Amino acid sequence: MPDTVIEPLLTQIIVAWKLPAKPKPLEVPWLVAALLLVLCRTLLGFLFAVVLVPLAMIERACLADELEAYTGGWVPIVSHLMWLLEAPLAIISWLGYEAFKRYREPGRGRDKAAKAAAMGGKSADRWADRLYLMYRQRQLKYALLDLLCFGPRWNTHVNVNIMNVWLGGDGTLEVENVLEESASWQVVAYNNAGDTIGTVTKNTGQTAGAWLPLKLSLPADAPPQPVDLMVRPYPVEGAPYVTLPCVRLNGTVLNDLVTPRADGTSGPQKWAPKDRLAFNHELRAMQLGLVSPMMDHMFAFVRGRGFPLPERFVTAVYLPVGNPNTQFLYGVARAGYALRFKVAPAVLKEHLVFCTVYSRGSMPSLPCGHVSLPEQVLGPLGEDGYWLSRIVRKDGSNTKPDVLAHVTVALVKAAPKKTE
Repeated sequence: MPDTVIEPLLTQIIVAWKLPAKPKPLEVPWLVAALLLVLCRTLLGFLFAVVLVPLAMIERACLADELEAYTGGWVPIVSHLMWLLEAPLAIISWLGYEAFKRYREPGRGRDKAAKAAAMGGKSADRWADRLYLMYRQRQLKYALLDLLCFGPRWNTHVNVNIMNVWLGGDGTLEVENVLEESASWQVVAYNNAGDTIGTVTKNTGQTAGAWLPLKLSLPADAPPQPVDLMVRPYPVEGAPYVTLPCVRLNGTVLNDLVTPRADGTSGPQKWAPKDRLAFNHELRAMQLGLVSPMMDHMFAFVRGRGFPLPERFVTAVYLPVGNPNTQFLYGVARAGYALRFKVAPAVLKEHLVFCTVYSRGSMPSLPCGHVSLPEQVLGPLGEDGYWLSRIVRKDGSNTKPDVLAHVTVALVKAAPKKTE
């Protein structure tokens, strides 16, 4: 294994020791358990490959040119036998994933407490695209394992911009009503435990620039405490930039006029989708050896959704802890195929439809997909994995579940690449 892989791989394992809140002795057994389970999954994977590889070749030869995209199509006997062989590997992978989460959760809690103490009762004065900053500072690859454990189905269509504010139960928060057609946006407030305590969205029923109240579910006598505000500015396809809303805390605007211009003046804070999302195309190459066996349980889980695995269980494990205004569709991706979306025109008129395809290691292999036509093919797919479609309303309001009935997805055999 080359040093370029070993170095970040080892760094991911010991990254917690470099954080301000170091792990406690009782947390270390969870890390040991996670590493042993990952090792077990890797060794058994090599052993089972003797049978799984020939079965996969037979299955692929028998698959039709068009497959349903939710479980990826099944070949009688062959696919069932493959799933039975992959099920124990998936269980070991999932247990390793859960063990690592339990190892990191207390440390993340201490990290948040340390961050809150460092704020010193002061609020931030701008939105921060922390994921992009980690990429620019070349720190992203070292934190991938940690990030994937707590945000496994990576959102490649928007970066969450974060603003930390400090307020008590008697404080007031308001968000500027930005009505640009370039994006659908929502601001969600979280307490220090990560619970959602408030949300506000773009409101087309009010004038641009109006102040929208962000009501928090805090007792009126709650003491001052840190609150994380997160804005998700989902861009319309081709939008050069999105204006991020200003935030007013107890009557004082926190982030007005913070973006410098060439002439020395300042203007509203902007977010450029094309520039800030481009790094998603590099993520697949960052997938390391420890990530794949810890995350690939989802392939077998999604293949078995509905039967033999309960749909509710698979959905709970697969879907990210995301925006409460978003609806999701998901399924299996197969190498040599492409995803074909059919979307009712009425849905496209009022919604943005996105899709990301992930490797079996949960890294984006086909990121930033945007469905803008009633029938559109994305792809082709170069490897097996799974996909996730996010559907949000253009006006920022809640996306109703019944919209899912008007979006269908299939896997279609991809046309072979032309050779010159």
